Amino acid sequence: DGWEALAPRLVPRGRASGAAAALAAEKASVGSLEPRFARLAGLQLEGQIRSWKNDWGFVVAPEHFEGDLFCHRDNLESGAESVAPGAAVAFQVGPDRRGRATALVVVSLNAPQDWTGTGQQLEGVIRSFKQDWGFIVSSSFQGDLFFHVDGIAGVPPGLLAPGLEVNFLVETDKKGRCVGVEIVPVSKVKRGPPPPGAQPPSAKRGRLL
Repeated sequence: DGWEALAPRLVPRGRASGAAAALAAEKASVGSLEPRFARLAGLQLEGQIRSWKNDWGFVVAPEHFEGDLFCHRDNLESGAESVAPGAAVAFQVGPDRRGRATALVVVSLNAPQDWTGTGQQLEGVIRSFKQDWGFIVSSSFQGDLFFHVDGIAGVPPGLLAPGLEVNFLVETDKKGRCVGVEIVPVSKVKRGPPPPGAQPPSAKRGRLL
């Protein structure tokens, strides 16, 4: 009695467990990547955003692979909508749903001051606002950025509130502080390229990737 419980259970061929099937599918997806990306799958890499338009852009990392790597906003961490061109980022390489190589778990490595004087228009969200000052957070840098009401260009003070999406530049004020300026609602501006001669933050830091 009970010998049936001790006997090994045979799984019919073609009926692998859910975990095994998922692992097999993952290996198959990785195996479908181009050789230049397949060898990097799952590794933590650093690179730079070459360009960004609407919901997608491209990452370059000459130290690791030739050409560029596609990146979609769904793979930006913390629910970010976009990343500014020139931003230094950490990311992983993996397949998308169609088996194409894409950047995953994308996180900015820049600090707010890295964008000072670059002329690059950034996108962010008002984290807090109190009387005449507040803070902005953005997927293009870590931490937050101070701003004063004087730096607001197209938002009536009465409409400033946490959660408002804005575009802005980063400059240094008279007290030497890194601040957000020319702040306008995202819906009222179309992001453009930096002015001629402007350098991306990574270049300013000597980290051109």
